[in-house]
Amino acid sequence: MLKPVTALTILLAEDNPINALLCRTILEKAGHQVRVVGDGGEALDLMRSDWRCDIAVMDVEMPWVSGIKVAQLIRKGEGLEHRRSMPLLAMTGNVRPEDVQACLEAGFDEHLPKPFDRLDLEEKVTRLVSHAKAA
Repeated sequence: MLKPVTALTILLAEDNPINALLCRTILEKAGHQVRVVGDGGEALDLMRSDWRCDIAVMDVEMPWVSGIKVAQLIRKGEGLEHRRSMPLLAMTGNVRPEDVQACLEAGFDEHLPKPFDRLDLEEKVTRLVSHAKAA
């Protein structure tokens, strides 16, 4: 288990209210601040603003704009240059190798399969942010 990082500010983009509540609760109990949005369009609007966050945890299949599309836009820059190196964690029930590869090719740093447990979520968030800060 990685040593926990200090309190983070996390963007959680998840359209399923139950999944959003579960994920937010886990992250907040770990000491993090979490901002929840319900679709990719809201995530993009927030990321284009001056609001700061350490990592984005996003569902892959959301209405309006998918998590895949959000990751692609972030990595390309397109009005999001200040976010290009931000860690991105994909959450999805799609766990086939080609699904995981699609997430990575879109620009996500890691894939977290649903359903997930608390330790998996906390470990991936910690690892991604620690790696980004070391780079």
